Amino acid sequence: MSGDWLSESSRLRRTTIRRGFAKISGESHQSLLPNDRLAGARGRVTVTGAGVGISEVTLFVPHQANQRIIAAVGERLGLAPEKVYVNLEKVGNTSAASIPLALRDAVDEGRLKRGDLVLTAAFGGGLTWAAALLRW
Repeated sequence: MSGDWLSESSRLRRTTIRRGFAKISGESHQSLLPNDRLAGARGRVTVTGAGVGISEVTLFVPHQANQRIIAAVGERLGLAPEKVYVNLEKVGNTSAASIPLALRDAVDEGRLKRGDLVLTAAFGGGLTWAAALLRW
């Protein structure tokens, strides 16, 4: 990764403090734009930190929020589309439940089996993100 990916992650304006509350101002669609960069970078750091290559990932199961973001994250990670699990049309954006629901569906469909290496990545409103690498 070149540069500081975190500093590139948001186009939000400065946070202002008024009456003891933090107010984040900006355009809401702008806060969603960096999700593909954040989740992609976080996923790559997670895989690299575990000492494995991205090619060893059997299935990538992202937060099921937006098809464009899911596709962009898969591309940024260098994963073939068939390695990116999507059930967005079935469950929609179910918030924190989207990854567990997607994992269940992937198992039910036979796309995830014991011993597989699964990468998950989630984000919330463009402000938080996380990734995990699991040996199923």
